[in-house]
Amino acid sequence: MYSKELVYVTTIAESGSLSAAAKKLSMTQPALSIFLSNLEVELEAPLFTRNGRRMVPTKAGELYLSTAKKILDLEEYFHIQLDSLLHSENCTLRIGLPWIQAPFLIPPIMDHFSKMYPGVSLRFSKSVLEDLTKKLENDQLDIVFMSKVSPHLNKDIFQYLTVTKDYLLLVVPKNTNWRFPVYKCEISPYQYVELSDFQDIPFITQLPSETIYYLEQKAFRRWNLTPSNLLSEGGLETAHQMTQHHMGCSFTMRRYLSHDISPDLNYYLIGDPPISAPISLVFRQCDFIPPYIHELARFLKTIIQ
Repeated sequence: MYSKELVYVTTIAESGSLSAAAKKLSMTQPALSIFLSNLEVELEAPLFTRNGRRMVPTKAGELYLSTAKKILDLEEYFHIQLDSLLHSENCTLRIGLPWIQAPFLIPPIMDHFSKMYPGVSLRFSKSVLEDLTKKLENDQLDIVFMSKVSPHLNKDIFQYLTVTKDYLLLVVPKNTNWRFPVYKCEISPYQYVELSDFQDIPFITQLPSETIYYLEQKAFRRWNLTPSNLLSEGGLETAHQMTQHHMGCSFTMRRYLSHDISPDLNYYLIGDPPISAPISLVFRQCDFIPPYIHELARFLKTIIQ
C-alpha cells in the first residue's frame, strides 16, 4: 500500500462516487476508474459496489479502508514527530484534555504558547478518559493530561511526566442531619473524614470512562467498603446536584474546585494520608522530550494549583 493509493481509495469512499472523488483529487474520472480497476485486479477482490449512483465499500473494501486509516494516521503522526524533532519551533502538538477542565485550560495554554512558542500549533481534543487513551494509543493524539491511576495504558509504551499531585474529595451537603467526625489535616487547609463513617449513606459514583472512578474505587478498597446503596451517575455536575438534594455523598477532585465550587456543599479530604494520585502528561516513550513539553507541564502546574 502506497500513500497516494490510500488517499485515492479513502477519497472515493468519502465522496461516494468516482466523479466527485476525481474532482477532489484534481484528476480525471477515467484515470481514477482505471486506477481502481487495476488495484482491484492486483488485490483479487472488489473494493466497491454500485448502489444506484453511489459507490459502496464491499467487505474487502471496509477492511482496506480501516487499514488505510490506521496507516495514514501513523504517517501523519510520523511527520508531526519528525517535524517536532528537527524543527521544534515549527510543529503541531495534539493535546487531549478531560472535558470538565478543557474550557478552563485551553485559553491560558493557547495564550501562553502563542508567546513562548509561536511556531507550535496546538490542536485540542476534549473527551472522557477512555476515549482520550484510545486516541493516544491510536496515534490520534500526541499527549494527554490525565491521572496516573488509569489502567488503560501500557507503561512499557507510554511515559508519564508528572505535573502535580491531586486529591480526591468527598462532597457532602452543608445543611444535613448526617453525623460524622471531621479531622484536621496537617498537609492541607481541607479537613478530612474517614470513609467508614459514611457506610450507611448512599454514594454517587462516576462511570469507568471517567478518571475519578478509579480513585473512588481505591477509596472503597482502603476502607474495605462495598456500598450497598451505590448510584452510578455520569457527570460530576449531576452528581453534585444530587448531593445538594441529600440523595447521597459524591466525589470530586481538588483541582476542579477552582472553577466548580458550590456554597451549598462541603468538601473533605478522604483519610490520612488522603487519597491522591499524580496528575501527568502522558505520551509515547521517546529518547528526546521537546522543551515545549516540559514547559507545558510547568505551566499546567501553575494553573491548577
